[in-house]
Amino acid sequence: MQGALFTPNFKRSGGFFTNQIVMAKIPPIDLLALMGRSSAIQYPLNNLTQILSHSRLSLDVYMQWNPLFNEVSSIVGKRSAYLYGFAISEITESFYYAVFFRNVIIDNGEDPDNLLLTETEQDLLSFGAEIAERNGHIEAVTFDALKRRFTNKELVILVAFAGQMIAANVFNNVFEIETDVF
Repeated sequence: MQGALFTPNFKRSGGFFTNQIVMAKIPPIDLLALMGRSSAIQYPLNNLTQILSHSRLSLDVYMQWNPLFNEVSSIVGKRSAYLYGFAISEITESFYYAVFFRNVIIDNGEDPDNLLLTETEQDLLSFGAEIAERNGHIEAVTFDALKRRFTNKELVILVAFAGQMIAANVFNNVFEIETDVF
């Protein structure tokens, strides 16, 4: 695959991976108790859902990440979707999701530190990274690169996913949620 090489944020900044998270700031809901709630079973049982389960509404809102990810995948393809999430997670220094996406990349046979990207993928990752880094105040040139490739509906989905990804990253960062063994 020809294209640009994506260098993850932690490689550029010296790395937030050196300060590994040891324990969440609030205790998770007991896994057995969580499994007893039929409504929680529809979501993956992991450290994030165990913390979110303190509030059913919060759990439901944050779990909308999954259908948004599926929509993004249908628009740009699964690889581009997880790379998009990875780029956003790197910029927001989310240990939880950066590790999650790094493992997805590795499981798909790639080196997350040496990703070859197509021009479209580079534009998409730059878009996501700029949304995260600049709180949504992106340069016209960044937006225009995506506007040429995607419909208005698709752009809304891409931005909504970026917002949901940023929100999930902030949540994980605030509570210092431990990564699961993905």
